[in-house]
Amino acid sequence: TDGEQIYGVYYLKFGDDPDYAVIEDGAWPDHEPYAVIHRMGIRAENKGRGYAGIMFAAAAEKAKEKGVFELRIDTHEKNLSMQRAVTKFGFVRCGRVYIGGTAPRIAFAKRL
Repeated sequence: TDGEQIYGVYYLKFGDDPDYAVIEDGAWPDHEPYAVIHRMGIRAENKGRGYAGIMFAAAAEKAKEKGVFELRIDTHEKNLSMQRAVTKFGFVRCGRVYIGGTAPRIAFAKRL
């Protein structure tokens, strides 16, 4: 639309995620309902400008609106910028999960 721009996108999934059923080298903080942030991306020219935090905050608000008070997210061990972003927003490292049963990812959670 006129004057609007997409700065980044993410997918917020509600309900149990089968990839998160098994976690190694740690544990999830609780077994309450949760939402998962998947497929987060920010346009290259907008990286480093705080948009990840804005999207995390929007996801947290949407989760709370639905009565869900835990967010989870995972990232590749080499994705240091995402690891910094989730830690800055208050996510805590919980262990390792395997996406699709084979792709290892570092798992994080944040209580809202």
